[in-house]
Amino acid sequence: MIGKGIALGLNKDTTNAEEIYTALKTVLTNSSYTKNVQRLSNLVRDVDKSGLERATFLIEYLMRHNGAPHLKLSSRNLNFFQYYSLDIIFVITLLFYVFGKLCRKLLFCKRKKISKHIKKD
Repeated sequence: MIGKGIALGLNKDTTNAEEIYTALKTVLTNSSYTKNVQRLSNLVRDVDKSGLERATFLIEYLMRHNGAPHLKLSSRNLNFFQYYSLDIIFVITLLFYVFGKLCRKLLFCKRKKISKHIKKD
């Protein structure tokens, strides 16, 4: 809203009544806010058909194109593992497991060498 030029931003934690009053007065008296709101309103209202006409068109479109399979989501054709990315999760979990085992093995070997070295001295 601030980026569109139709509002001012206020910090809810530090705002007092005077800041709210000043912000409201600025928005209500500055003509640039009014122009921006009217411009955005015209963009939203610039529709050539009513809701009923659009719904009728979409239903007729679906009937003409046998359910419009080209508009259906491709995720409908994925299996369970692909849909939930279980294969990726499995690979990442496996990598973490192997990495953890390697780190433990390296640390255990270092401890063993250090303890042998200390016992010899």
